[in-house]
Amino acid sequence: MRLLVLGPVHSVHTLDIALAMRARGYDVHLAGAGSKQDPPAQLAGTGIGVTIFSIYTRGAPNTAGILARVRGLRNLAHAFRPEVVHAHVLSSDPFFAAVVGLGPLVATAWGSDVMLASRTARWRNRFVAKRADALTADSASLAGKLVSLGAPVEHVHIVNWGVDLEQFSRSPEPKAELRRRLGLPDGRYILSARAHMPIYNTDVVLASFASLADRDPTVRLLLKHDGKTPLPEFARRHEDRIHRFGFVALSELIDYYRAADVSVSIPSSDSSPRTVWESMGCGCPTIVSDLDWTEGMITPEVDALVVEIAPEPLAAAIERVLNDEELAHRLSDAGRKLVETHHDRATQMNRLSALYGALTDGRRGAS
Repeated sequence: MRLLVLGPVHSVHTLDIALAMRARGYDVHLAGAGSKQDPPAQLAGTGIGVTIFSIYTRGAPNTAGILARVRGLRNLAHAFRPEVVHAHVLSSDPFFAAVVGLGPLVATAWGSDVMLASRTARWRNRFVAKRADALTADSASLAGKLVSLGAPVEHVHIVNWGVDLEQFSRSPEPKAELRRRLGLPDGRYILSARAHMPIYNTDVVLASFASLADRDPTVRLLLKHDGKTPLPEFARRHEDRIHRFGFVALSELIDYYRAADVSVSIPSSDSSPRTVWESMGCGCPTIVSDLDWTEGMITPEVDALVVEIAPEPLAAAIERVLNDEELAHRLSDAGRKLVETHHDRATQMNRLSALYGALTDGRRGAS
């Protein structure tokens, strides 16, 4: 089956799907905007074709850019002749695919593309919701928003990104040895692995850490950070205990999950973030913000701690995990079990492949 995957070309989300479907025997082509002109290195030697329409720029594309994208997509579809099109980020590539009339079309919402959509993006989202043959979301909350946009209930499917349970697993070596290998001093580590963007509330994480560090000299922070933006003044007094890292190799990220005593993910808007499931897969006790997506997916105080987005509640939750060994072990075990039961990547990708098959079988039956 020829599968055209549309979306951010260098994103781990689209790359994982392209690779998973190639492994299942699909003839895959990946296309969309890129963060750079070169094809992703992960695709070298896989046989997956790549088309980069444009490099990401700030702001919405102008009329000329939109017309160029539509023309490029039409030409690609004519050359590749996909049997299924799977497009990502609702108001972006799914919209262009719907305008061109490609199908069967699977459209995947990522979360904030729907929850924080501008007026123009909301119009595009409604356009896609009513025209896609199937839509996927990674939480019931996000799926409900797709229905509210006009998608027929029977067209909406909950499919998660999934976690590679072999890669994201507990460390075979003690934390102390792992930290020495990473060059980390002794201490008790908080991990914040979300990107350094306002939506992920890095300043709240830093304020919580600073509060704890004032009274506990053993507390340290592993912080994903661009390395350019200065730390807030209140955090600088503990700068020597903040280990900043940027985009790192997957193996190093897994080591950070394993080395941490607790992981925090407190965005203002989200839907079943894969970083949360990856953290749990590595057995790291996890704290998440109190958002709609957690309902029915995470049992508070059992699978993870769920907190208000504010320094004091977050600091209190972190302190609980660091100081209550029984709680930390319970969250670690329950989180890992939850991921094994509901977020195995192989299972999720098989469900997605089955959805492709149902759509193509239905189209053949109707022709």
